[in-house]
Amino acid sequence: MSVFDLGDNGQLAFSKVQYHKFNEVHSCVYFIEAFKHLLYNGIRECIFIMDHTRVHKTNRVQIKLQENDRIVIYLLLYSPLLNPIEKFVLEMEEHFKNSVLEIRSRPV
Repeated sequence: MSVFDLGDNGQLAFSKVQYHKFNEVHSCVYFIEAFKHLLYNGIRECIFIMDHTRVHKTNRVQIKLQENDRIVIYLLLYSPLLNPIEKFVLEMEEHFKNSVLEIRSRPV
């Protein structure tokens, strides 16, 4: 996830990199690394709880999950209260917005 300034109006926006094509590969690498880490720590069974982000639903990611016999539970659509990252994103967005406004209001 990246943050960028929208110019002189002082607003911030979050650009979720999930919409970029390269992210499917990065997600697969993430899952493979997660599997290795779990196995290394002796965890053979686990359940992945994921939202409906596009990269979580790609064929490549689904195949990797199936190849490793992983169970996936998808959160309900539009359920930000069940997804901790959504709360974090909202808090960070508010923090950055307030920081930019504070910095711009300082006398030069």
